[in-house]
Amino acid sequence: PASTYMYGITITDCNFDNNVVLANKGETNTNGCGGAVFLGGDHHALTDNTFTNNKANGEGANGGAIFFVAEDVVVTNNRFENNYAKLYGGAVASSVGTSDIQVVNSVFINNSARNAGGLDFYETNDAQVINCLFDGNVASNKAGALYMNGKNGVVSYCNFTNNKADYSSA
Repeated sequence: PASTYMYGITITDCNFDNNVVLANKGETNTNGCGGAVFLGGDHHALTDNTFTNNKANGEGANGGAIFFVAEDVVVTNNRFENNYAKLYGGAVASSVGTSDIQVVNSVFINNSARNAGGLDFYETNDAQVINCLFDGNVASNKAGALYMNGKNGVVSYCNFTNNKADYSSA
């Protein structure tokens, strides 16, 4: 990963700007994921951070700013702007089987990816997206702002404006 690979950590009041990951050698399932942060393990908290202009450019590039292979993650009051992933989750993406993720009071602006320009929770169980803004996110395939599939997903009190995708926009 470009910046950090951590287990059981709290990240507060940090700025992640212009980080790039090309490939994580030897890890075929997460090759090039997490432009700024790659979170493995459990029990993470990210609060009051800014992620700007980060990129995941590798072959299997997911999560322009953050990629999760984790459980019990809380993302609160974060700003994601102008991040890019080659495949999934222009700002944030999770690995198959990830669970118990909360994204609360966060802003996703002008992020882009092939799928899920803003946030991608693929086969992620018990994911919650609460009181977030998704504005101007773009996917060249599907889900301009947000893609969720898994059990017990919740999206509430969110605003979706100006998001774009070839097959679906929000």
